[in-house]
Amino acid sequence: MNKKSFTLEKVIINEVPKLKDDNNKKASKPADGKGEGFRPYIQIFKGSKAIFNHLSKEKPKVYYTSDIAIWFEIGMEIKDEILVRCRHYKSDTERTSVFRVFFNPCFAFDEVVRLNKTEVDFLPDVETTEEFLIDLIIKPTESENSEAETIEKLREECIKLTEEYIKKKQEYDLKQEELRKEQERLEKEAQEKAAAEKAKEEATKENKGGEVKEGENKAKFVISESASGDDEDEKEDEEILKAVKQDSKDSDVSDEKESKEEKAAKNEKFEKLLKNDEEENNEDDELEEEDLDDYISKLEGKTS
Repeated sequence: MNKKSFTLEKVIINEVPKLKDDNNKKASKPADGKGEGFRPYIQIFKGSKAIFNHLSKEKPKVYYTSDIAIWFEIGMEIKDEILVRCRHYKSDTERTSVFRVFFNPCFAFDEVVRLNKTEVDFLPDVETTEEFLIDLIIKPTESENSEAETIEKLREECIKLTEEYIKKKQEYDLKQEELRKEQERLEKEAQEKAAAEKAKEEATKENKGGEVKEGENKAKFVISESASGDDEDEKEDEEILKAVKQDSKDSDVSDEKESKEEKAAKNEKFEKLLKNDEEENNEDDELEEEDLDDYISKLEGKTS
């Protein structure tokens, strides 16, 4: 059973019925276009209450047996069983019923409900062929249709959002994987850089240590050279003194005949020279090589 509400859009009668005259002797012949013809209108009842009357919209049109079908626009929402009645409009004061049919939308599962002659209740004064049909055109109401469309749209949006979520999740996972690899690469580069800097620092320390050691060696060498130079100078001074002493001895031997006063003067002069030489050795550690005669002359010049 279908519990949805429908809109009865149209009622289509697929044959123009023939009506008998007032004397009930023969059916009218509207096919030739003569006479009053057939002027139908539709009424719809729910229970004993009329809920639709086609006369309230317009006056009935005239149809003849040569017409293929009769078409009524209804456009009315229905939920429960209804009675559809067709009447013939003879005049403003005279009208007669033609047929009636019951319809329950709860048993409607298609948009076209077709009723044949056996399902229609005709009055005795109406004649039709066996091919007589009535079609009721129904559609789900806009509210029902809108609700179904809304549900369908929501379902489609849900599917679309799910697909977008899956796609975004895959892109996110891929991005995270790329970031993880990049982080590992950066950490590896940082470790390699730190190791290289450490090795460089160690090499620099070793080089500095070698330079310090080399400097120490050079300093020792300079000191030793300086010390050896001082020793040589001292040796030279000693040799000079020895030579002076020897000369003085030689002069003493050669001048035995000189007076004692002259000897004393020479000795005094020699002692002064020795004293000045010792003071000079204390002030200056380095002496240039000189000839004995020049050195003596230098010393004599200082004493004069």
